[in-house]
Amino acid sequence: MLPEPLSELAAFASLEKEYLAPHDTIHAIVKAGHRINGSLNMTWAHPTKGRPEGTDGYLIIGTKGWISVRQLTLPGADAPILRVLIKTRGVPGTGLVGGGDGASEVQESEEVHEFAVQGVVRELESFFLAVSGKDDGLGLGDPLGALQDVAFLEAALKSNGEVADLKRLVEGHV
Repeated sequence: MLPEPLSELAAFASLEKEYLAPHDTIHAIVKAGHRINGSLNMTWAHPTKGRPEGTDGYLIIGTKGWISVRQLTLPGADAPILRVLIKTRGVPGTGLVGGGDGASEVQESEEVHEFAVQGVVRELESFFLAVSGKDDGLGLGDPLGALQDVAFLEAALKSNGEVADLKRLVEGHV
């Protein structure tokens, strides 16, 4: 979703439910390259079946708006969905965020896209194809991507508030 891979993080991990030891929750500040940064919160210890707004998702904020990607289970649904909400603002026909003179009308637009969650099953299919030398064109099964995911989780669990260099962690294993 980002134009650059995650490069650094500082995080804290905690345990909310003993049966999920040693950790079940991660709070991280994450950086991708030199210009992109944000926070990521993950937990597997929700106290209720429903999850509160703003958890278990991604929020990407840019110069013209933001993108929210969340996994939701809608009432009455058998399976979760991924909801992608794109909110942008700009001056119609100019590609500008503002008109500069204050006189231009700035409009907001919103797009909502929903997809069936295929998650782990789809990623494993893509991974096994990649390992066998086939490319499905989705990039989900990239072995380096899998290593980057593991490096992220390991760094987040071990960071204890210190900055971890994700690039160095991955390069040390390639």
